[in-house]
Amino acid sequence: GGSGDSSVDWRVAVREFYGVDLGNNEIYPSVADLTYTDAIVATSWYTVYVARNFNNCVSKFYFVQDFAPYFFARGSEYFLAENTYRFGFRGITAGNWLAEKLHDEYGMETLPFFFSYDRKIHQAKKKEDTVNRIFCYARPNTERRAFEMAVLALEALARRIPDLEVVFAGQELHGYQFAFSYKDMGILKIEELSGVYSQCDMCLVLSMTNLSLLPMEIMASGSVVVSNRGDNNSWMLNDENAILVETDPLRMAETMAYYLEHKEELERRRKIGLEYVKQFTWEEEIKKVYGFVVKSIETDMEKISKH
Repeated sequence: GGSGDSSVDWRVAVREFYGVDLGNNEIYPSVADLTYTDAIVATSWYTVYVARNFNNCVSKFYFVQDFAPYFFARGSEYFLAENTYRFGFRGITAGNWLAEKLHDEYGMETLPFFFSYDRKIHQAKKKEDTVNRIFCYARPNTERRAFEMAVLALEALARRIPDLEVVFAGQELHGYQFAFSYKDMGILKIEELSGVYSQCDMCLVLSMTNLSLLPMEIMASGSVVVSNRGDNNSWMLNDENAILVETDPLRMAETMAYYLEHKEELERRRKIGLEYVKQFTWEEEIKKVYGFVVKSIETDMEKISKH
């Protein structure tokens, strides 16, 4: 609904869609209705244009979860998205790769937060059988997940490891045919995923742009992440806590086959990954972001009072 749409109860909508009770927080369906605010935070590239025109505030922040231009071919949307990094907003970024990229290439002031996981949900369990099983994060609709490349790698792997079983989750895979035995679990609740990861020797999660939260959740569940090499992933993943592969399906298959044939090396990675994730908590990362926001507003307030 538009700004004057009184038929929508926005508080109820937020509760139903996001499970968030707004309590005493105000909600406005349109920026046009907003009154003075200390800070405004844009959370996707097209809302940065709206926030740029809102000046009844002290500080402007941009919550950046990925490098948005990469989602498009090099046309209008690519450059409209890229331009938002030049508007002078302070960036709160998902991880170090974005913080460095936006600072070095666009001159943004950035603060990265590190990823964590819900310790109640993601817990390590022992694998209960000896079947060679690979989890694959399958999202054909999301190009950055390189679904086709993953499938080519798994087909090549299945030729080397005849008893291979693949578990897909992330999206319903209607109408696909695969040359290996597989389970399509479609879209799972976050509570169900940890148990699925733990029963797989490796979890293939390709990220062609910024890393997702999955790798950390996979490590916490006691499985081993397989992902592609690159700066976008190596701010968290390395050759100790994960298995990094080239973006060539045949070489991916060779690497995964090697680890299925050398389970003791897989076990080493599993232990290191499990130990690695223990150091991160959302509470710590939230504190970091909160401190950055407060300090930024104070700095900008001082500038304003000097004028």
